[in-house]
Amino acid sequence: MSAITGMTLAGLSGYLFSNRYRDALFKFLIKNPKPRAEAISTFENYGFAMILMSRAVPIFPEVSPCLTGITEMKFPRFVLAWSLSTIPYALIAAYAGSVSSIENPMPAIYTAISMSAALWAGWFLYSQYQKTKPVSHSE
Repeated sequence: MSAITGMTLAGLSGYLFSNRYRDALFKFLIKNPKPRAEAISTFENYGFAMILMSRAVPIFPEVSPCLTGITEMKFPRFVLAWSLSTIPYALIAAYAGSVSSIENPMPAIYTAISMSAALWAGWFLYSQYQKTKPVSHSE
């Protein structure tokens, strides 16, 4: 419960802070308007999936709540994505830690490897799926 609480508070803090100071923060972080626009577009299109799989990439779990706040993702949508990403991850990791010991750390090690591999595979499959979708151009 403490891991879920901590990760939830971290995500909510990142979202709320970034949403509150979005323009100033975004202009400070990315000076050029073109990359800012590309970041917003990418996150508007794929933000939910990016949050779901953010645990596969170092630093991205910490950055994704900030990007959702900056790009003005709806708060309930963010909370849903963040919960779907955080709660199962924390529960699985906590269980693996509870059945591991100093003498037998293998359950935790196998779980860490398996979760990382599954998230990376999900990210890879999702990116391949996105490449096969036809590009739609709105006028």
